Amino acid sequence: MGMTKRMRIAALDPLFFRDGKPFTMGSDHVATSQFPPSPGVVYGALRTLFFAHHPLLFARLKKTNAWGQKGIDPTAVLRLRGLYLSRGNELLVPLPLDCVREVREKGQKDEAPTVILARRRVEGISNYPLPQVLVSPFSDDRRVESVEQGLCTATDFAKYLTGASRRGPVPVRLRSSRSPSLVVTEYKVGIGRSPATGHVREGMLYRAGMVRLHPDVSLVVDYEADNSAPSNAPFVLPERGVLRLGGEGRTAAFTHEEPTAWPAPEVDPRAFKVVLLTPALFANGWHPGWLRVEAEKGYVGTFRGVTVELLAAAVGRYVNVGGFDMSKGRPKPMWRAVPAGSVYYFSAQPPATSTDVVKAFHCVSLSDFRQEEGFGLAVVAREPS
Repeated sequence: MGMTKRMRIAALDPLFFRDGKPFTMGSDHVATSQFPPSPGVVYGALRTLFFAHHPLLFARLKKTNAWGQKGIDPTAVLRLRGLYLSRGNELLVPLPLDCVREVREKGQKDEAPTVILARRRVEGISNYPLPQVLVSPFSDDRRVESVEQGLCTATDFAKYLTGASRRGPVPVRLRSSRSPSLVVTEYKVGIGRSPATGHVREGMLYRAGMVRLHPDVSLVVDYEADNSAPSNAPFVLPERGVLRLGGEGRTAAFTHEEPTAWPAPEVDPRAFKVVLLTPALFANGWHPGWLRVEAEKGYVGTFRGVTVELLAAAVGRYVNVGGFDMSKGRPKPMWRAVPAGSVYYFSAQPPATSTDVVKAFHCVSLSDFRQEEGFGLAVVAREPS
């Protein structure tokens, strides 16, 4: 494997990242943007940056249609290992979805801190597919709610991974009415023109929602490339410069810096958590394809040599993930991805140890598809006592 590098990307223009909703010129007039972008968008931007500095190689690959072939396409060795937002020098990660907050009454302006849901065995007869369920940790009738588009700082997230407290991270909102928003939506109005005459085409007025980042906000990307095998050229990116990112080829400046790794917690193999840092593409919808249903055992499977049982899960609403296939010259199939922040509670079967669990699940991809693009990146967390 190659050495992990970290790139910081600062937008120079408002950015546009298409969501999964259809947008056909003449039929639809509003195009919406999603943020943060999917890992596939950033993966494609890094490949485009490489080819911008190797135009002859790009022309040769385009002629032979050898995209993605190792030894021929240098970008075939590229692997995304992390995708984060950053506010100043502090990384921001998705708030784990087993972190909720107490519902406040109208008029109470203070933000309630988050708490981690408790795990309880399912009682009685139910069609619920898992043996345990996540419930409010409060013993009284206080209600809890999830945090929409919640983020948290890397410092708080590192504490969450250790399971030192049932108090969860302090939520950071992507868009906020009480503090400066990390991003602001700006709408751009455009028109459709005839390619033959250059004149405006009737009924082709549209509006696109662009995303302007706060000056302190940037994207941080961890990537690696194994250049040990023979190739036309090693995959090496400039230390700094300008790249194109997202729709309409908007520009952003980039620099490289020293990467940091998530600390590996000491976990109980009988009950541990796996948290998604990026959306995951699973063959079975909400859970990985390597999990299978066994009679009287529930969801059981083996991943990287460790056999586990799925105890409970906090899974968010799916997000649409697409992309463009350069080799076929057409859009990639649309996926319904499990969102970042989703949490899976597992129990490892003996003789698995804490070391085995961390080696198998920590800082790896759980995704069944497009792992190299950074989908399904996950970390292991300790369950609070």
